[in-house]
Amino acid sequence: AVLIDPLNIALLRAGRLEQAKQQLKKLLDMEPNYPHAWWVLGQTYISESRYEEGISRIEKALDLSRNNALILSGLGWAYAISSRESDAQKVIDELKGRMKKEYIRPYLFAKIYASLGEIDQAFEWLDKAYDEHDVSLAFMLNDETLVMLHSDQRFNRLLKKINLIQLKGS
Repeated sequence: AVLIDPLNIALLRAGRLEQAKQQLKKLLDMEPNYPHAWWVLGQTYISESRYEEGISRIEKALDLSRNNALILSGLGWAYAISSRESDAQKVIDELKGRMKKEYIRPYLFAKIYASLGEIDQAFEWLDKAYDEHDVSLAFMLNDETLVMLHSDQRFNRLLKKINLIQLKGS
């Protein structure tokens, strides 16, 4: 089952949502309790602006994963872009509370704050991610949840700092 995941992510990122959903549903027929498949399936629905369907699948993934921080942050992102700001803030608060007992990657907060339109907060968390050598930064250029940050010069500066790429106009 794990071998199918990169294909699903690639299909999702390429905008081939129907293909991604078909592959994920096949995977879930074989592995109905596989949280990652439910999470990515939820993302496909969110990408189609079918927010409630996406959120319900991400919530199922969260339950199956026993409250995995990465999936929880994905739920926060889904709440944020579906205009459920107070629910997104509750996820942020829960993740911050969990930081006292476990490591939570700063990048996860940046994704939610960016989706809430709280750009300065998003950059604060991206800076923390840089300071903590958060490996997630390697994916920030292709992360659809951060697209709204691309036009900000702070995004270009961060890309330069991590030697990822320099965007035009920077």
